[in-house]
Amino acid sequence: MEVDELQSALDPYLGQEIDLPSVLDRCVGNVINLTLFNKRFQKGQRDEFAHLKSLIDGMRDITSEFRYFIQYLVPWTSKVIPGPTLAETVKEKRALLDQFFNEQIEEHRKTIDFEQVENSDFVEAYLKEQRKRERDGDIETFCNKQLTAMCFDLWIAGHLTTTMTLTRFLTAIAVNNLLVSYYLHNPDVKKKIQIELGVVIGESRLITTADKNNLPYISAFLAETQRCANIIPLNLMHMTTRDTVIDGFEIPKATGVIAQISTVMTDEKVFPDPYCFNPERFIDENGKFKKCEQVIPFSIGKRQCLGEGLARMELFLFFANLFHRYDISPGKEGLPCLDKSKDNFVLPRKFNAVLVRRHS
Repeated sequence: MEVDELQSALDPYLGQEIDLPSVLDRCVGNVINLTLFNKRFQKGQRDEFAHLKSLIDGMRDITSEFRYFIQYLVPWTSKVIPGPTLAETVKEKRALLDQFFNEQIEEHRKTIDFEQVENSDFVEAYLKEQRKRERDGDIETFCNKQLTAMCFDLWIAGHLTTTMTLTRFLTAIAVNNLLVSYYLHNPDVKKKIQIELGVVIGESRLITTADKNNLPYISAFLAETQRCANIIPLNLMHMTTRDTVIDGFEIPKATGVIAQISTVMTDEKVFPDPYCFNPERFIDENGKFKKCEQVIPFSIGKRQCLGEGLARMELFLFFANLFHRYDISPGKEGLPCLDKSKDNFVLPRKFNAVLVRRHS
């Protein structure tokens, strides 16, 4: 549905400059919102989505600032660093986001059919389990506060990481900076993608998840882009729950801990010439996609991203259909800058693009 929506939004602007990331934003937002609340942002609800996105972007900007990063890890520094504290800055935006989520939850609570076996979305499934637990005397595990927090986590993680990665794919078409411009400096990448799509898909039909195993080069391209883009290089902030020892180093309870994803995804022993964009590193001798456990853009372990499966599906469907249907080139302002930002997230630069249809 959202692939159709994306194409319907782009087709009227063929040959014109368009803010492509903003169109992708709403499509990805719809996927997350459908999963959580079974609700899309229709054309008449763009103001609602713009408001929600502004709050999410505000949270992202706050948490990506180095001074707030330090305040989280070393709380006492909030007393000496000038300006509002992390808690003060986040409080208002978080409250507005929680208000949106709670409104959707309460709407579900009023209309839910607890006798229906199938669930239309995540919130409905949660509310049914919550009621079941309450009947068994458990009123803490599945509480309202937990549900609101999970909606927040899924919206923030699902929207930011997917749109940032999609935007990285698109900006990489026209630049020769951090991500090697494989459309300018390595035209074989574009050629191989288009040949694979032409042979496997043909000209007119939509690409589905059933096609993924037959499109190994696209899977390799996605894996290499996520490895190089590395949009959350420091991972997210965690805290030890007990005293522990790692490689001889004693780490006390309640110590701030950050997993260095960058050191894994740029390990020269695993990825020779790690800063070179090379999808072929994920293709085996039989031409099949070769998985690599060191590609961990969604982290690993118990804190692995809850929405990884959904995000991978989105990236494949949006990217494959977008590049199968359109040729994309930069706007009149030329090549966008793709230097990595100095913040905790790698944020893509805003840019315009011009689209031309490849297939009807």
